[in-house]
Amino acid sequence: MRMHHVDCLLAAPFIIIVLFFFFLFGCHHGLGGRPREGREGDWSGAAREGGPCSTTGTHSQLAASAPQLPLNQQTTIARTMARAVPLRQRSLRPAIHGVVGLLSMVWLCTTIYLFTSVSLPTSSEYDSKTNIDIIDNMILSDTSRTLRQQQGTHHDNNGSGTDKSKDTMNTEMTTVSNHTMLATPNQKDDDSPYTTDALRRNPYLGWQPPQQHLMQQLNFINGTATNFSWVDCLSSTAEYTGKAPDKDGSNQPLGCLERPSQLGNVSFSVEKFNETSWIPDITMLRTMLMHGRDRDGHPYPAQLPKELCRDFIISSDQNSTIDEDKRCFREANIKPTRPLNASTVTISPWNHFGVSHNISDENKTSITVPAPKVLCLIYTVQNSHSTSIRAIRDTWGGGCDGFLAFSSSPDPRLPAIALQHEGPESYDNMWQKVRSIWKYVGAHYLDEFDWFFIGGDDMFVLPNNLRTYLASLAYKDGNADPRLKEYYVGRRFHSKEMEQKLKKKQKFPKNAKLYFNTGGSGYTLSHATLRKFLTVVDDVEHCSSNEKTSVEDVMMAKCLHHLGIRVTDSRDRQGRERFHMFMPGRLYNWNITEKNWYHRFNPWGLKNKADCCAPDTVSFHYVKQPAMVRHLHALLYHCSSSDSTYAETAH
Repeated sequence: MRMHHVDCLLAAPFIIIVLFFFFLFGCHHGLGGRPREGREGDWSGAAREGGPCSTTGTHSQLAASAPQLPLNQQTTIARTMARAVPLRQRSLRPAIHGVVGLLSMVWLCTTIYLFTSVSLPTSSEYDSKTNIDIIDNMILSDTSRTLRQQQGTHHDNNGSGTDKSKDTMNTEMTTVSNHTMLATPNQKDDDSPYTTDALRRNPYLGWQPPQQHLMQQLNFINGTATNFSWVDCLSSTAEYTGKAPDKDGSNQPLGCLERPSQLGNVSFSVEKFNETSWIPDITMLRTMLMHGRDRDGHPYPAQLPKELCRDFIISSDQNSTIDEDKRCFREANIKPTRPLNASTVTISPWNHFGVSHNISDENKTSITVPAPKVLCLIYTVQNSHSTSIRAIRDTWGGGCDGFLAFSSSPDPRLPAIALQHEGPESYDNMWQKVRSIWKYVGAHYLDEFDWFFIGGDDMFVLPNNLRTYLASLAYKDGNADPRLKEYYVGRRFHSKEMEQKLKKKQKFPKNAKLYFNTGGSGYTLSHATLRKFLTVVDDVEHCSSNEKTSVEDVMMAKCLHHLGIRVTDSRDRQGRERFHMFMPGRLYNWNITEKNWYHRFNPWGLKNKADCCAPDTVSFHYVKQPAMVRHLHALLYHCSSSDSTYAETAH
């Protein structure tokens, strides 16, 4: 907080009164109220002192010729005579003292006015400034600090400076009110997308969760150092068993940024944001990412602490001393094909499985083309808003051209919408929820995008790798237009068990094989495929539109098979997968000789170690811990793989 002007104005009169009494006290002494020489009635002694209101030697002469009267009468007469002395006979010292006193009072009043015009920080704000400086030294990437300086931090030659965004940040550190977060945006930038018209259309454009987490995630909670570590946010078995985090994150350590209160209080009417009266702004995150900061000038995506570059040792092998995910990234050479804000992609049309091995070197030249437009769709529930959805929003979500979560409760800040569908909101009814999602997208967003990618909230996605692969796929097929050519892309599985069950129910052709793209790692429909699917989405016979089941991905494949649309083999030229069912560390160490369901679902064979994953990998599944989402994002976008410590680097 800062000292308010009204506080200073209330204090000013008391200060003036005290100073004025000091001035009168000086006059009293100069007048002779307490003579410093002679007795109490010695006029000459008082005259020699010559206080600021005293007279000169003329008074002594008058006193010498006065008759001997009682002492009190002498004093009265002397003072009356002193006032009667002409101005030319008085000393200049009283006048000088009076002028100096008045000037002092004027100076004091001016100082108080200036003081009230410039709000000075209190000691608590100074502490906040100190902690913000600590944050600057601990936040990842030089790019983040550059953005911070561009937002209003100006330093003089001595290294001191002021931060124009401190007021907002300090406010956010002391409140979690969404109303505060939706205050007047920063419009200092000429290219700011947060214009009055834009905010009238979407009042939540540019919103980020309250920034008090900057203190918490840097081991400073309420100004006190703690022993918090990001590893504290992880379940020791989450990576391998798919164990979800603690419900809505309420019991997680503050530094994990998973508690609902850290997302901010809900200040909107849920009823207002239903599917019939509200169409979400799905480009909100992309707009923020392209601008590089939110409406209050803070970097977007949110800054990440350096600790996320360190080893996260989470393994089923208790003796493991290696971050297996980090090792997989390093040895399989997995990396983003372009930065999150790139508008072009560099493709290699020859890097697809089945392309002739005799292709000449000159035809292996990479080509840079405009990035296709991709809409990312996530199905989730309300409990995951402050955990998984926030982690996605803080990391890779803005890399998609459009982003929308489909939840059990709406939240325009994320954005998330709740759709009505047949049956309950449950995992065992996923097919009905996904059907409602595709219907809604077809009704409102079909013409805006080339591709539509869908998956659960436990995915980790590299958006530009997805764009790169899709653009390369279309280019390989004669520069096909995804608005005209049907594609169904993802992590291909073949399940004889599912196939036999469907055939037994006479819901699948007897001589056909059931290949489907697993929903775990996400799958993509081209514009043409989605348009065609919407024509049969309510077909009971061929698309099981009345089925209530968790295997929405199998139902989708069955329906598309009826339309003549088959899965695409998404492996690279060397047979390495791009879409993944598991975390990178588990894929790296997978026992390819073990006979289990995963082996059966992949009759074309599995790979591990450095060949487990394509360098331009698109997605991973079972990333259920929000801290792991941030860890993977930091490794890929902010940390160097040159050594085991993953030193900080700018991308």
